[in-house]
Amino acid sequence: MSSRRGCAPSLFRSHEFKRALASLGTSGEGACSGSSMMAALQVLGTSGQGVDLFLITRSSARDEALASAVSGLAQKRDARIHVLQFGSCGGDALYRRLASETGGQFFQLQTLDAPSLLHFLDATVRANAVELLSVADSQGGSRTLSVPIDSSLSQVTFSLSGGRSLRLTRPDGSPVLGVEPGVRLVPFSTGVLVTVSNPSPGTWTAAVNPSGGYSFRVSGESSARFERFDLVELSGRPGHQGYVPLAGLPLTSSALARARLSGDLASTRFELRSRNGTLLQPLVLAPEQGGSSLEFFGSVDLPSEPFVVYAVGSTHRGEPYQRALGKTPRLQPVRVLAPPTPTLSPGAPASLSFQVQNSGASNTFRPVLLADPRLPARVTPTSLVLGPGETGTFTVHWEIPRSVSPGTAATLTLAVESLVPGGPHNFAVVEGVVTGRAR
Repeated sequence: MSSRRGCAPSLFRSHEFKRALASLGTSGEGACSGSSMMAALQVLGTSGQGVDLFLITRSSARDEALASAVSGLAQKRDARIHVLQFGSCGGDALYRRLASETGGQFFQLQTLDAPSLLHFLDATVRANAVELLSVADSQGGSRTLSVPIDSSLSQVTFSLSGGRSLRLTRPDGSPVLGVEPGVRLVPFSTGVLVTVSNPSPGTWTAAVNPSGGYSFRVSGESSARFERFDLVELSGRPGHQGYVPLAGLPLTSSALARARLSGDLASTRFELRSRNGTLLQPLVLAPEQGGSSLEFFGSVDLPSEPFVVYAVGSTHRGEPYQRALGKTPRLQPVRVLAPPTPTLSPGAPASLSFQVQNSGASNTFRPVLLADPRLPARVTPTSLVLGPGETGTFTVHWEIPRSVSPGTAATLTLAVESLVPGGPHNFAVVEGVVTGRAR
C-alpha cells in the first residue's frame, strides 16, 4: 500500500488493513516466494511524487531481477519504500537494500506484531512529515546517538529496527519511560517505536544496543522542512536557461546540486554523512543572488559510497535544528540515455532507442521494462555485453492501440542492470502524450 506524504492518517481503513495483516499468518503452497518487486513497480508506475510505499509480505522476492528497476523508479518518484516482512522466508538482504536506497526502513516481524503496525503507519504518514536522523549499520553493538529537537516539531518518533534495546533521554537528562502523558511506546519482536508529542526542544540522546545489523530513524512533524535535494544540470538556450534534475542515478563525482528548504530558518549548512552517520564531507551551497533565501545551489564532489544529505543550522529563535533526506544514492558506472519524446498516435507503433554507456569494468547488462498495460512494450536484445568505455543500444517497441484515446499520458521506464545481484544499474524515463487520430 502507498500514501502520499502529507495525507492525514485517517485515510487508512484500519479494519480492512487488520484483516489483510491477519492473512499474512496463513500458510499455503508457494508462501515463501512472491512477485513483490512487480507489485511494487505497478504501484510506483501509477503513483505521484513524494509517496511512502509500504511493502508488507511474508515472502521472498522470486522476481529479484526487478529490484534495481524498483529502486530507480522510487527515486524518480521521490518515494520511500518501507518493507515489513513477516516470517522467516529469507530475502531480507534484498528488502534491506531497497529500504536503504529509498530512505525507508526494513522490519523483520512476526504475526503477533501485525496489530502494532498501524502505529508505524500513523507515525510515518503525517502532515508536514520531516526526517531528522537516518542511520543504518550492518554491525551491532552499543552506540549513543544525539539529535537536536527544535520547537517547530509538534511530534517526534524514534524508530529502531533490528533490536529492542532503546533508551531515550530528554535534554534535561530525564529518561523516557514510555508511560508518561504524550508518549507512546510500541514494541515489536525485532524493534521498537517511541512517539513523543510536543517534545521539549534541545538535544535528545538515544542509546541503542542491537546484536546485529540495525536501522534507526528519527522523524516528526514540522513546518521547517528539508523539501528537496537534487543533482541538476543547466538546460535551455542561452539567456533562458534553468536547472533541471539529472535523469537517472548519479554518474560522476562532480555535479551541480540544488537544495530547497521551508520554514522559520535563520541559517543552514549542508553535510553528507555515511549510512552509519559518519561525516563524509560538508557541502558548500548558497542562495543565488536575487533568489529565495531557502533555495541553495553549488558544485559538489560526491563520495563513491552511499550517502545521506543533512541540513543543519539554527532557527530564528536561536534553536539548533537538523533535517535529513534518507535516500542513499550510489554513483553508478553505467548510464542510460533516453531518446527524445516520440510522437504517439493511436494505432501507430513507436520505436525508441536507449543508449547504454558503460564507464566501468566489463559487464553484462539486462533490460527491465515498465510500461502502462494499456500501451504494451517489449525490448530487444535481451542483454548487452559492454567493455570499459563501450556503448550499446536497447530498442523498445512501443505499441499504441487504436483504442487509446488522444490525451492519454504515456510513461515508459527502462532500467538497465548488471547480471550480478546488487551490481551497476541505472534507468531512464520517457514521458509523452498520445495525440492525433487513430490510424
